[in-house]
Amino acid sequence: MIRTSNLPEILALVILFGIAVYLDLKSGKIPNKLTIPFMLAGLNLRTIESGVSGLLESAAGIGLILVLFLIFGRLARIGGGDIKLMMAAASVVGVHIAIPAMLFSAVIGGIMAVIVVARYRALISTTRNLANNLRFSALMKSEVDVLRDSKGIKFRYSPAIAIGTFLAFFLRI
Repeated sequence: MIRTSNLPEILALVILFGIAVYLDLKSGKIPNKLTIPFMLAGLNLRTIESGVSGLLESAAGIGLILVLFLIFGRLARIGGGDIKLMMAAASVVGVHIAIPAMLFSAVIGGIMAVIVVARYRALISTTRNLANNLRFSALMKSEVDVLRDSKGIKFRYSPAIAIGTFLAFFLRI
């Protein structure tokens, strides 16, 4: 159920994700001109709604996403625009919703990636390349290059972030 008190957050998320997904699908980029102002808007929105505690929850959401993506983002090959998009969303929803939003986004992104790879009929070759790269990495004690020998399939993560964030927001997990 949508509460009227949630309308500012819903509106902010709809605008943020509407523009971000469009730009990401069109150009493969999510510009700082979009994400940085939305981070500031999220901080302001939560401060207006809940005072200092809202500001701290928003800032904690931004910080947590930044730290987690700095740790795991490179491994998952997530781009900087996607990271800043998730940080902007976290500024709007706060840290308590940002955590499940990130988890939902990861699951949805994984499902979407399998669908995209299957659509390009590259599931077997991609799985074989990943296994070979992991094996090579273990033997040589080096980083895994999951894109090596790929067929150039591009995957846009912003739709997964949008769906995952809305799921977490509306389910309030």
